[in-house]
Amino acid sequence: MRNAGLFAIVFMLVFLPVGQGIGAEASTGKANSAVSVAEEETTDRIIVKLKASTDSLKGDAVGRAKDAKKLLAVKVPKNKKTKVYIKELEQRSDIEYAEPDYLVKPQYTPTDFSFTRQWHHTAIKTELAWDRSKGSNEIIVAVIDDGIDLEHPDLKERIIQPYDAVQQTFDSITVGEHGTHVAGIIASSIDNGIGGVGVAPHVNIMPINVFSGEGAYTSTIINAVYHAVDSGARIINLSLGNYHYSQFFNDAIQYAVNNGVLVVAAAGNQATSATHYPSSYANVISVSSTDRYDNPSTFTNFGSDIDVAAPGTSIYSTFPQNSYGYMSGTSMAAPVVAGIAALIWSNEPGLTNNQVADRLQNTSDDLGPSGKDDFYGYGRVNAQKALNIFSKPIVNEVTDQTTELTGSIVEDIGEGIVLIKKQEETIATANVSSYAKFSVTIPKQTAGSILKVTVSDLNGQESAPEVITVLDRTPPARPTVYEVSDLSANVAGKAEPNSSISVKTGTGQYSGKTDANGYFQVKIPLQLANSKIEVTARDAAGNLSPAAYTIVKDKTAPVVKGVADKAFYKGKVTIAFSEGTAALNGGFAKSGMVIEKEGFYKFAVTDSAANQRILQFTIDKTPPKISAKTTVKAIKSGTFTNQNVVVSLKESHLQQKTVSKNGKMVAWPSKSIFSADGVYTVAAKDKAGLSSKFTFTIDKTKPNIPVINTVTDASLKIAGKAEAYSTVKLYINGKYQKSVSATKSHTYSFGIKRQKAGTKVQVVVNDRAGNISKWRSVYVIDKTPPQIPSVNKVTSKSKYVSGKAEKGATVYLYNGKTYVGKAIANSKGHYQIRKPVLKKGTSLTLSAKDKAGNTSKKRFIKIQ
Repeated sequence: MRNAGLFAIVFMLVFLPVGQGIGAEASTGKANSAVSVAEEETTDRIIVKLKASTDSLKGDAVGRAKDAKKLLAVKVPKNKKTKVYIKELEQRSDIEYAEPDYLVKPQYTPTDFSFTRQWHHTAIKTELAWDRSKGSNEIIVAVIDDGIDLEHPDLKERIIQPYDAVQQTFDSITVGEHGTHVAGIIASSIDNGIGGVGVAPHVNIMPINVFSGEGAYTSTIINAVYHAVDSGARIINLSLGNYHYSQFFNDAIQYAVNNGVLVVAAAGNQATSATHYPSSYANVISVSSTDRYDNPSTFTNFGSDIDVAAPGTSIYSTFPQNSYGYMSGTSMAAPVVAGIAALIWSNEPGLTNNQVADRLQNTSDDLGPSGKDDFYGYGRVNAQKALNIFSKPIVNEVTDQTTELTGSIVEDIGEGIVLIKKQEETIATANVSSYAKFSVTIPKQTAGSILKVTVSDLNGQESAPEVITVLDRTPPARPTVYEVSDLSANVAGKAEPNSSISVKTGTGQYSGKTDANGYFQVKIPLQLANSKIEVTARDAAGNLSPAAYTIVKDKTAPVVKGVADKAFYKGKVTIAFSEGTAALNGGFAKSGMVIEKEGFYKFAVTDSAANQRILQFTIDKTPPKISAKTTVKAIKSGTFTNQNVVVSLKESHLQQKTVSKNGKMVAWPSKSIFSADGVYTVAAKDKAGLSSKFTFTIDKTKPNIPVINTVTDASLKIAGKAEAYSTVKLYINGKYQKSVSATKSHTYSFGIKRQKAGTKVQVVVNDRAGNISKWRSVYVIDKTPPQIPSVNKVTSKSKYVSGKAEKGATVYLYNGKTYVGKAIANSKGHYQIRKPVLKKGTSLTLSAKDKAGNTSKKRFIKIQ
């Protein structure tokens, strides 16, 4: 693959008739002389590069759309010769350069069927390469040729994005014999019980037809190259060519290379050293042909441009109509190389196109004179070597204590090198030899680290890496154990993350695990104070930590027998305790002491471990107080359910409760239920036998739902009706705004800013008793007509009327009073309406109607 400066590429389209051009590189085996190759070929088209856009020269654009007005394929006038017309064009001030638009011609016929089928797999060792990769469907190989049989059973599962560059259509593609054969060499399916097998049977083929009859215009092939690159091809196979240099073709090739694509081309079949294109363009892999004995094929081109050789004589592959057969030519050798490149990229997707090209060259078998030569280039390709298939070294166990990595070599490598990497950084190397043990000094590694160990010979052939995980042989640190008391139901602490925890107590052994942060908590039964607990940690590798010990602390409060006289509410209490010392309200308390004074009392008993037991009680001699304030507060704190109200009083020792309504006494359960609005009297008696009462009114009826008048996107106020003197609260899109009071005549009004159509407006009412109505919700109505739609330029040739309008609006198109069509503006406001062919000067009108039915003013346009 020759290196050269890369050029900027332009995109082009063409209007071109059939002529002569580039030919497909398959062969009958007949050799042509250098003189016959160089014979003048004629064409009736020219590719022209303009200095600036102009309408003075008509033609079809070639290449990329952004430069469609700068690169044209133009037809030679019938009364002029091609060379003469080129000179005339190049004399014009607006033209930078011109060249003939040559045709590509096929040069193949089927050959002898007596050869063993698909001998080329043995020659290039694909069977060994398949042990590592059969290709990936992420890799797309573009076959720019004379079409393909899309329904061939050995190919149809491998074909994606077929394209006919002549017809510029995706709907169909020419069924080409040559292209079908080339595609089969690359990617015929494997293990399907029929036909042969491609070099890379799991990759995908993008077939692109460039031939019209026996030839293909250079400009068509240029377009095909750009299409392949822009459609995601990683490899382009060009089994075609001629002997005419094209700057524009070269630009397309360099565009592909600059975009990371690998370009493979047949070197030609005329047994000549004449410069051949596209195989001789810079950065193209030029492929010569060999036979089954690794001799150069009799027809193959040769010379300094050859990069690699590949089997090309009597290659068995797919033919149209579900058939198979043999072909010979560099057309067959090129797809062998493209297939190996696809295997390399499938196995190592991170490589660049230049790295894949270097791999093809550097791993080829050097069959001619030592080094690069005119017939084999760097050698005949070898799929096994290209995929770096070399047995892994055997590596012994590596731990976080290892300083000498040891292992052995399992095959004949001669002299070589063992390479140890960590995260792609080389940490050690050592010289090794065939079937020998090795030892390499390495720094200690962290447990869990990943090491990659490879072996390579002196020719650079390298094995796949033996991936080694550094084993953990370091015991965890001693666990940290948090305080454990005789009240603890768990032992908690910290140890090595993700380790197993063992807890030994006087009552048994218990287990648990640490989390990712090293925290653990192991459930245990309650332990006696001052007993001993042992905790150890074992990591995932089985290493055991030193033991940690802790003593169970006494946290149990002292025993207190408590209150001896249960009738403490009568004003008398006897207290007793059996452990420690006691203090009563700051003073010393004796066991069995009697207290008669009304009030709240609290005492604490403390043991020798400073644990305390607290007891508190109240001596009550005062009847419950039920005032207006406490009752209303009690009612407000009650629960309203199904038009019932539950009232709870704040007195803490109520023993008997009654309720009177309209002079009639009603039993009052622990939770009083009032079944209707009305006037109630509550009477309460506490445990000391004292009682009190209070009369109150209950209003639990909800206000009616408020009314909201119509609100539009032009409204500056929100008004309506609600219960008189109630508080009306306004919410917009669920967010509280303000409150007003309804008037005696039930009306209310809020001043607001204009709101967007669809905005949610809600109103809720609270009456003076605190009852809340149901919500009233309305939505702001859209009354604003959409803006007049904009329109792009419309000519008599335009198929559509397009522009921008309010998103979601329906745009209507009329020719006078005649309805033409409509379209809905998308989320970005774009619309497009198909129109019939109309004469220049015809007047059209456009208007838009939004989803709310508002209609814009009309837009008047005239066809140009």
